[in-house]
Amino acid sequence: MIKTIRAILIGKSYRLIRLGIGLSICFLIFDLLFDVFYFREADILESIFTPSPYEIYMRFSVIVLVLIFSAYVQVITGHLETNQSKLEQELIERKRAEEALRAAKNLLDKTFASLADAVLVVEPKTRTIIACNAAVEHIFGYAEKDVIGRTTEFMHVDRSWFDRFGRELFSALDGAGVFHAEFQMRRKDGSVFPTENTITEIKDELEQRACVVSVVRDITERKRAEEEIKRYLARFQALHQIDNAISGSVGLRITLNVFLEHATTQLGVDAADVLVLNPHTQLLDYAAARGFSTPALQHTHLRVGDGLAGRAALERKTIAISDLNRDINGLARSPSIQSEGFVSYYGVPLIAKGSVNGVLEVFRRTPIPVDQEWKDFLEMMAGQAAIAIESEQLFENLQRSNVDLALAYDATIEGWSRALDLRDKETEGHTQRVTEITMRLAKAMGIGDAELVHIRRGGLLHDIGKMGVPDSI
Repeated sequence: MIKTIRAILIGKSYRLIRLGIGLSICFLIFDLLFDVFYFREADILESIFTPSPYEIYMRFSVIVLVLIFSAYVQVITGHLETNQSKLEQELIERKRAEEALRAAKNLLDKTFASLADAVLVVEPKTRTIIACNAAVEHIFGYAEKDVIGRTTEFMHVDRSWFDRFGRELFSALDGAGVFHAEFQMRRKDGSVFPTENTITEIKDELEQRACVVSVVRDITERKRAEEEIKRYLARFQALHQIDNAISGSVGLRITLNVFLEHATTQLGVDAADVLVLNPHTQLLDYAAARGFSTPALQHTHLRVGDGLAGRAALERKTIAISDLNRDINGLARSPSIQSEGFVSYYGVPLIAKGSVNGVLEVFRRTPIPVDQEWKDFLEMMAGQAAIAIESEQLFENLQRSNVDLALAYDATIEGWSRALDLRDKETEGHTQRVTEITMRLAKAMGIGDAELVHIRRGGLLHDIGKMGVPDSI
């Protein structure tokens, strides 16, 4: 019995021992009181200290049972406490996970809603929109309730664009798993605009395509900037080619034709012409034109102050007419120009170094979309034309001066030769004969034309020293 009790008590806490002893004492007291009052035993001390063998067995049995029950209760309580502790820890961890998940969801929702690009979650088989962010309304003009549950066809230009987009999309997803392309799409108001589309796929646990996420970016401003860059580059190249034509000195007519070709293209006009001011007659004469259906303009000789071009030259400022049909005095003297059907007109004086060299006229059969950039480029082109005319005039004046100087030089030499003949009549004509023979001999020797000029002058002057010899000698 004692061994059994020791086996039960081994490894148990003092709390369990105290509990067992306490319960045993309570049971013994209850047993004694029961014997006294129920069986009418007179001597309590005798019952305590001289019990019968049966009573001893029963009392120890009860104590053992109480201890076993206490141990069982302790074990059950320990398991319950452990399980409760684990459950509380699991509840705390689950609560933390739920809070973290809720925070992540809130962050994702805020991020999803704050994106400037339109984001669409689309079911891949039917291409039906499952979810979208607020930017869809900003870019496409549709509210979220008008988008969810519809296919993406209404966002495309037409059915053919929708089908083409689908073919390219799934071909890219099957290959690289991502699709990136620029496409024209349509807003709620019907306007078409350029977009940049990036689409990725999301797969389920079976590695099947569950949905696709489409990010649509409005690139209207970027395309506009690209067009402006292209336009600036084209204008720069045009100015460069005009500079090359001017510096090449290929002739004013050819230079102005190159100029007008670029002017009509870069300014977006239907026709243009250049009138050059004759400084002697003060008339604006036709120099070059492009885009006219009638050749009547080639006979233009306009006085300064007459017509639109004459006013531009006289006032030294740009003349702009937005509607030639309402301008009574505009082209009244040019019926051939009136038949062209032009509506808009700009006349710009060509001024270089403070002098008016001519007028540049541009025409268009519809209103010209004018802004400050267009006006600045028109002024720049006019400056190029003025430089071309001035350069050509300077070159012509220089050539004319060289010719005049050469003629004057030859006339002076010939005058000296004739003076020598007049002084010495015995040798009259000798200088001319020597010059002619020398020239024939030089040509026979194969001497070039440039050297022949100097040889001729040397022949005329070979006896010029005689002019300094006194007649007495």
